[in-house]
Amino acid sequence: MAVQGAAAWAAPTVEECRVIPDREKRLDCYDQIPVATPVNPAQAATDRQAEQERNFGLAESAKPQEERAEAAEVTAKIVSVRDGRSGKIIELDNGHEWQITSNGNLQRWLKPDQVATIKRGMLSGYRLTIEGVTGSETLRRLQ
Repeated sequence: MAVQGAAAWAAPTVEECRVIPDREKRLDCYDQIPVATPVNPAQAATDRQAEQERNFGLAESAKPQEERAEAAEVTAKIVSVRDGRSGKIIELDNGHEWQITSNGNLQRWLKPDQVATIKRGMLSGYRLTIEGVTGSETLRRLQ
């Protein structure tokens, strides 16, 4: 019987408490409203940044709807560089694979263990720069 009574009881709403004229009863009403678990803002921001980096460079249709925004840039170490059908392919230590789509001189200097930074281009596409090396290349994300 007590379980049925507890199940039938619903916590008051702010609107219900607000209209109670007696101060003490109004305060008691507010005290019965459940409090949500606080979210750690620093952890939420870190989680969001990590998700945006995982999605960086993917086609919008390949991203979950709630994760359509992406990070401003991704920085990671190059794991491997290999020739592809349409240009060199670089694999990064974060699991990304990118294919170079331009014919610049930077791709001659690519090698494993270099630190690569990829940013969204001014008009479209993505730009690759390598720490300590002059120049940039245009590329697209494979996976």
